Amino acid sequence: MKRIVFYVKHLAMLPAWVDPVAPFLIDSGYDIVVLHASTLNRDTAGKPTRGKVPYTCIEIGDKDMAGIVGVIEELKPLAIIMFTFRSLFDLLLVRVARHCSAPSVYVQHGFHISTKFQMADKKASLIRYYNFVKWYVYFLFIIKRSDLIHELSLIYRAMFKIDYAKTRFDYALFYSPGGLKDAAQYFDFEPSQAFFSGYPLSQKADDVKRLLGRSRRHKSRRIVYVHQPFILDRFTHIDHTREFAFLDNIATICQEREYEFVIKIHPRESPARYTSGLRNRSAVIETSTTMTDILTDCAVVIGHFSTALFTGILLGKPIIVMDYPGLDNFYYSLFEPVAFRVHNEKDLDRVLKNGDICRHREADYEHFIHEHIGQHNNCEHRASTIAAIVEGAAIRSV
Repeated sequence: MKRIVFYVKHLAMLPAWVDPVAPFLIDSGYDIVVLHASTLNRDTAGKPTRGKVPYTCIEIGDKDMAGIVGVIEELKPLAIIMFTFRSLFDLLLVRVARHCSAPSVYVQHGFHISTKFQMADKKASLIRYYNFVKWYVYFLFIIKRSDLIHELSLIYRAMFKIDYAKTRFDYALFYSPGGLKDAAQYFDFEPSQAFFSGYPLSQKADDVKRLLGRSRRHKSRRIVYVHQPFILDRFTHIDHTREFAFLDNIATICQEREYEFVIKIHPRESPARYTSGLRNRSAVIETSTTMTDILTDCAVVIGHFSTALFTGILLGKPIIVMDYPGLDNFYYSLFEPVAFRVHNEKDLDRVLKNGDICRHREADYEHFIHEHIGQHNNCEHRASTIAAIVEGAAIRSV
């Protein structure tokens, strides 16, 4: 049985991370199993989500180290695919994969940002540290004694030096050469370890052409705000009431400039909370339409540092990167070549009022796409690249 294991922090990540590529892998003869740590990340998980793609999900966040090792040894995967690497649990899982002779593959899903986020919930962080220490102590018991000093050195460098060079994955799949370059602050992949498949805009290559044609033909007065769960993830100290006021102000400006304002709520957030919390009833809360479809049919995209902005750029939409209250504005630098920067609601009103948004920087998009978004922007190509990495890893291990 050819088996590929994916790991996600919680089930809410499945629709965006696993479901788009899993059907292609299953059709190619792979058995897909998803490991998740939902119980460990319950405070940031939001509503658990499970699509219709036929794969098995196994909770490992509530297991001890012997249980986690036992699951991986029983599955005997050709590879373990991971989308994250910063948490201590991510680090530990990479080491366990190495111990179980399962090649680990990092698949880029977001940005490689050097700035540290300030976590607001210290208690939750301490609980995670405590659990990690328990797991890691057991892990040190089951490895070879000759590897003990080496493992302690690796964890020290990762935890206190933010240096993952020696704990890197066996292989990595990036959107573009720019993604590999940005990741160099953490890893030092050899050329033979790095692969590329662009940020996915659609399921298949033909869909990309169709979407681009539809986007160019569509005339709209709709502005879409790409919501991110900064409060759930504790990246900011503000609460939902303050965020509602922020969004209400944007909605008012859009209304005055005769734009429809649509908020594409993040899937981990509660749509009902925003429907009841927003005072400006002109704002539309959108949950059912896919990100690609809603941005295809809009006029302008407002966001912060979501990869959904890549979708807007691929579709040729004007991009506004706006400061979020209580959050450092470090993320603008990535989008500086192609986006309008607005610090506050007053700046936003000026951009919309003066018609600056009609003179957006689409001429710079081609270079940005090559550098950061990559080519072959469909899930089918992404899945086939993952399969090629896995098969190559299997051959090398023989």
